[in-house]
Amino acid sequence: MDTPEEEIPKFVKTLDNSMALYASMVPPGVHYFYFVRDRGTIFLSPQYEVVRFKTTNIFLNRIIVGRRLEDVDTVHVAKDGEEEEAVFMKDRSVFKDYREDTQVFLKKCFDEDNWFGKIIRTIKKGPDQLDEYEKIKELLYEHYTRIMNIFTYYSGASSYPTIGMNDFTSFATTCKILDHDNIGLAQLDLLLVATCVSHHQYVNSANLDM
Repeated sequence: MDTPEEEIPKFVKTLDNSMALYASMVPPGVHYFYFVRDRGTIFLSPQYEVVRFKTTNIFLNRIIVGRRLEDVDTVHVAKDGEEEEAVFMKDRSVFKDYREDTQVFLKKCFDEDNWFGKIIRTIKKGPDQLDEYEKIKELLYEHYTRIMNIFTYYSGASSYPTIGMNDFTSFATTCKILDHDNIGLAQLDLLLVATCVSHHQYVNSANLDM
């Protein structure tokens, strides 16, 4: 809700006008925040919704960030003073500190994911279990980058940083994993539950979350 300028307290308006702008990427969802000035002065901005933080007596600014469904706008640079050419300059964008993934780095991430994963639990035990597991790993690594992007998208629209059961079911339906012939809802539920059992020293995964 926009507040008329005459209703904004003078000290708040002054602080807002001397505020430094800082761009940062945040995941979709509800975010609470406040502003800090020199010497630790804390204040809220009337430009954002002011709400009570959960069940406390603390009031904070709140913003709801939706999913970004479109590409980030590119920078338009004039070419020879006449034409305009769309150019994305990473060093001038919010992604300037983003490190590009290399094959070595991706392989290391993939090996770590496999160590924490429970794919082996979904394969029927037998003399061919390890061979089948290795074939699955080869196929997953071939599409690893795409799988990570899909997970980021669905977790951002679900219970970030995890994917809830409903969204996982939607994903399985879209990909035709859930075909009700080979895999039905009961089998899909068992597969998800199997990924929530810890086999290392760290805590268990969240219940029915991926």
